[in-house]
Amino acid sequence: MQQMMMDQQKKFYVAMAMYGALGLLIWLTIDNIPLPFTAVHLTLRQLTLGILGVFVLQTVLHWRVGKMREGATKRFFKDRLD
Repeated sequence: MQQMMMDQQKKFYVAMAMYGALGLLIWLTIDNIPLPFTAVHLTLRQLTLGILGVFVLQTVLHWRVGKMREGATKRFFKDRLD
């Protein structure tokens, strides 16, 4: 169980590092061109980084829910064994 938790944590940190690398590549390679079809001032770089941010948020929330479920499962079995 402890080994599985460490594997999940490592995967999370690798995913965050990859998201950071993708964000850096987006910042360096995509021009800051304004998009003509938006009512507010929005650039291609901002849109792309926003989409990446949605994936980062989804990953963080999924990781947190997994940790909370794991803690609830441990408490459930601990109560049953006592």
